[in-house]
Amino acid sequence: MTEQKLTITKIKALNKVGIFRAYTPAADMPPFRQLNLIYGFNGSGKTTLSRVFSSLQTGALHGELPPDSAFEFELSDGTSIKSSDSLDRVKDRLLVFNVDFVDSSIQWKEGQAKGVYYIGSEQAELAKELDKKRAAFSQLNATTTVLEKGRDRAQRDFSEFKKDTAKTISLAANLGRLYNATHLESDYAKKSYNADLILANEDLELPILQSQILEKEPLPKISCVNKFPSNLLEIIDEAGTLLKKTLGHIALEEIEKHGEMLHWIKEGLDYHERHDLSSCLFCGNKIQAARLVTLKSSIDDRYDQFKSDVQKSSALLEGSQEALSGLLADIPSSELLVVDECRAEYSRLYSELRALVKDISLALSSLTAEVKKKIRDINVSIDLSSILDRSQIVLTAKAAEECREKVEKLLELHNSVFDKFNNRKTLAHQKIREHFLAQSQSRFSTLKAAVKDTEDMLDRHLLVVRNADEEIRVLALKVQQHGPAAEAINDLLHAYLGRKDITISTTDDGFRIDRNNIQIRGGSLSEGEKTALSLCYFISKIKEQGKVLSDLIVVVDDPISSLDTKALNYAFSLLSGALSGAAQLIMLTHNLQFMLAAKKWMIGKTEHGADYRKLEKTNKPKIATASLFFLDVTQRDVENREARIIEMPHLLREYDSEYHYLFWLLWSFCEAAVNSPYFLVMPNVMRKILELFLAFKMPGSGGLGQKISQIPSDLGLDVSRMRALERLVQLESHGDNLNDFLEHSSLTIEETKESASALMLLIRRYDEGHYNQMIRLASRG
Repeated sequence: MTEQKLTITKIKALNKVGIFRAYTPAADMPPFRQLNLIYGFNGSGKTTLSRVFSSLQTGALHGELPPDSAFEFELSDGTSIKSSDSLDRVKDRLLVFNVDFVDSSIQWKEGQAKGVYYIGSEQAELAKELDKKRAAFSQLNATTTVLEKGRDRAQRDFSEFKKDTAKTISLAANLGRLYNATHLESDYAKKSYNADLILANEDLELPILQSQILEKEPLPKISCVNKFPSNLLEIIDEAGTLLKKTLGHIALEEIEKHGEMLHWIKEGLDYHERHDLSSCLFCGNKIQAARLVTLKSSIDDRYDQFKSDVQKSSALLEGSQEALSGLLADIPSSELLVVDECRAEYSRLYSELRALVKDISLALSSLTAEVKKKIRDINVSIDLSSILDRSQIVLTAKAAEECREKVEKLLELHNSVFDKFNNRKTLAHQKIREHFLAQSQSRFSTLKAAVKDTEDMLDRHLLVVRNADEEIRVLALKVQQHGPAAEAINDLLHAYLGRKDITISTTDDGFRIDRNNIQIRGGSLSEGEKTALSLCYFISKIKEQGKVLSDLIVVVDDPISSLDTKALNYAFSLLSGALSGAAQLIMLTHNLQFMLAAKKWMIGKTEHGADYRKLEKTNKPKIATASLFFLDVTQRDVENREARIIEMPHLLREYDSEYHYLFWLLWSFCEAAVNSPYFLVMPNVMRKILELFLAFKMPGSGGLGQKISQIPSDLGLDVSRMRALERLVQLESHGDNLNDFLEHSSLTIEETKESASALMLLIRRYDEGHYNQMIRLASRG
């Protein structure tokens, strides 16, 4: 089949499309063929289905369908049309007649209709030119699709980049919903971000900035570290001098040899002088005056001064050691107190300073120990170089002071953070954002330029398309005439109605509806007249704009209403005659008589028809050209009704009455072990069966209630059975042919089951032969 004859072969899916909640066809479902009939009771989704077809006609989802509707059609070339894509595949080749078409085309109250434009013979050359321009326009549209896809792809890539980059920044800077693609685009609009803003060491610096952002309150301020003792070298030098100094000015050789006795001698001399003793208390010998003079000349006030100097030196050394210990104690822990960006450097300096101070403190400890010995043995002489290396102490002290100054600067930075906590967090956010913005600047610019290029290219092309469209529109106005369409409509209308009082006449932009040459206003047409005019108007649309029927897919939804049998038959004859040559015809109806007429016309062309069955006995190709379908509705609870398209049940296909099919529903309900999916429609089903059965068994004009009261008593129906049937009649008084699926019965579950059982028993007792034959038919499915 060529592209020109492209038709629909299958509805593959209907999801969230009104009553079609989740429809997929059964595996043995016959395909859509050239002629198709879809029959269903009211409320079974027929209008919804026609609007799905309308979506294919316009190339856009019908406004009355749910926005999240999803559907898919299979075409005769094996491709698909989906609600999400390619909706315009058959846009120019599909016509839908339904209530929406009538409402949009004909204004009954104003007595007006939109124009139907035919191409006149005198405009043949212009029509050829129009065809060429339309063919070229199709190529332009194809190019538009390519350019739109390119633009959409560029926009999608750009959008995904912005979304992903914004998400990266949001996560890195802990911004949550405070930063998204819009903020990212705004940042790039303000300025460009060069490579200088990229963090030099992302793995190290980024975690530091992130920890700053997560700080809920600033770290406490820290007092700066005590300065290194400034006179330390002087104290060391003074101690060295004192250690080396002796009592060399004491002449007595024996005292020099016994320096540790100097204290005892000095104290003894002072005691003997104060008490004016002439003999030694220790040895008892007389103290010679010359000896006293010698002792006093050796031990005078300089001894006291010397001893005081040594003690003072010891105290200064101990004080220096305490100062160094205090300095060590004052250095804050790097893990608890210093801000993150200082921590690595501070940790190094912290360890270095402590090591230097400990080295000095250790040297001072050794020196202090020697000075204390000097206090005990004042006359001992000690060389400082044997205790410590003064030049090394100088270098160590200098290094320690420099290190301490660096620590102090880091602590000052730490304290400045305390004073500028919020600014620090803001700066951390900014550095992180600018880091990633700088990293992505080139990609952003490239993608943005790509979007602009594709948009500019598409805009230039669309300008060409608009100009071409305008040329086609102007040329079409020269070619089109709606006068001939008016004549065609009037001819159809007069043949349909059998009279000429109702006509249409042309206006500048459409038609006027007249009765006896006076425009009809206020909607005074009867329903039959509206139906006639609607059908004739639609049929005239087939030839509009040079369309060819054999190229078209035509969908007709319930074309008749309020018609008597004669008018209905004529309406069907008009439609079938006018549309039989279509590439594909799909008829939808809820009207039993119209369904019977369509079925009679199509049945021979189906795989169940006599002509088809005859071919099975020959070697000739068996090709069915018609399919019959049914809209089957199930309802397990009040809220959930669901429709599906099935092959028309044989009890509807093979009989000219709904009775056989309804009896099968009743029998299936009674046989079901659990609640039937048809439970909620069973009251209507039972009432309709009861009406049809008693109409045959009790001919007459009496109502259903009267006929039940006349049921012969010899049938053996007990009182409870009769009451169940009376209850059914009292509550189920609507619907002549099971049309009203939207009404919910007042019968309870128990009453419904009891009524079904009573009805089956009534039919069996009243006419057992009929009952047995119907059971055999029903058991076939």
